[in-house]
This record gives sequence, structure tokens and C-alpha cells, in this order.
Amino acid sequence: MRLSTLGAVARTCVTDPRALLAPKRYVFLLSHMRSYSTLLAHILGSHPEIAGHFERLAAYAGWPDLVRARFTEAQSGTPSSYRYLLDKLLHNEYRLDGSILDRDDVRLVVFLRRPADALPSMVRLTRMTPLGDRFEGLPRLTEYYRARMDGIIADASHASHRPIYFDAEAIVDTPDALLAELSTWLELSAPLSPEYQVFDDTGERFRGDVSPRITQGRIVKKSRSEAPVEVPPDLLAEAEKAYRQARERILEVCEPILAS
Repeated sequence: MRLSTLGAVARTCVTDPRALLAPKRYVFLLSHMRSYSTLLAHILGSHPEIAGHFERLAAYAGWPDLVRARFTEAQSGTPSSYRYLLDKLLHNEYRLDGSILDRDDVRLVVFLRRPADALPSMVRLTRMTPLGDRFEGLPRLTEYYRARMDGIIADASHASHRPIYFDAEAIVDTPDALLAELSTWLELSAPLSPEYQVFDDTGERFRGDVSPRITQGRIVKKSRSEAPVEVPPDLLAEAEKAYRQARERILEVCEPILAS
């Protein structure tokens, strides 16, 4: 941390010690782009016991990064009464170090979306908001998807506390059953609701989903009016193979819910 940041952290410790010093747990959503991760993060982040609703775009190399995340949350005005701090990790450059994965206060939620739907959704995302050359075109998006499968497996395989896994489609297809399972797993005092808060930055660039659906405050299924995107068979086959292999391995190291 920079000296200026350290000074601000010290002041926060004095003015609101619970914000940085009170025991908390950390829940990380491990997935990939266009997996309904923004929707799930909004649902979780709307619960009074959970703070955070977007991807912080940061790696976690050690405990100082957990402090940094808590400090950022405190700076945004979030009350310090929450039990869980949430982040979602969708890119391999933002990984969890072994020292984080070994912690007893860290929980991992893993979910994958089938490439036949995820890849076209990624293309539509790049049409709505430019993501840079790295994600330009289906070949590069397919490579991102394949590589991300490997990254998710690596983190999930080394977690000391067994992660949970579900198919991403459950978020919109069977939300009541999924949220009931998550509420129990997180030991929340009140169940999660499929209706969620629309935050000030909901729908903004670099805050996840930028489509109008995310601003509805409720689960909205895929629109039939969305322009179709054709994925070349060779790319789809490559992505499907990566998905199947990753899902098989993840089911070995995770506790599956609503998945067989």
C-alpha cells in the first residue's frame, strides 16, 4: 500500500475500528464473463450481512489485500455490521494466493455457464462496451474462456474450505432453490431474495453487466429479441471440451448443489 493509503487506513482504524478489525468472512465468486455473475453478486450484495456487489478487479496475494478491500468498502460508506465481504473473480490475472485459499474465513462459490450461451453473450457484451483487443473476436473470447476454466480449477483445487459449485444457468432457471441453498451454506439469518438493490453504479462500465436487464432489480430471463450470434463449430467444440473437462474436475473438488 502507498503511504497515503496506509495513513487513511490508520485513520479508519481510529474512527471506525470495526470496519477493519472486526472478524469478517470473505466470499469469492469464481467464474467467467457472462455467467450471470453480476446478477448473483447484486443478489448477494443486497443482503444486509454481505458487502460488495461488483468485481473489484484486484488480485489477492495476501492479507493486506483483504484489508485493502475492507478499507475500500468502508470508504464507500458501507456500514461495518456486515459478516461477509464479497468479490468476484472472472479473469486469470486476478487470482487468490495460497495464503488466502488456506484461510478458514474464506469461502469460494464456483459456477460455469455453457459456452453455447456464454460465448454469444460475450460477443454481445463487446458490442455494447469495448473491452480492448484482448477480447476482440470469437477466437480470442474462446481462448479466454478456455484459459479461465484452468484458472478456476487451480483456485478451487487448493481451497482449504471445500467450495460449492452449481451450474450458472440455475441463477435464472431455478433461483428460488439456488438461493435457498446459498442462504443455508452461508448461514445467513434471513434468506436471500431474487429481488435486489439497484446500486448507484449498477449497469456502469467496469461494474459488470451493462445491459438494461441488470437495472430491473429482479431476475429477468434472456430476451428473445437478442440478435443471434453464430459460433464457428470448431471454436464451439474447443470451448465445449474445456467446459466438460473443467466441470468434471470441479465436481471432484467442490460440493455440488443443484448439479449432477
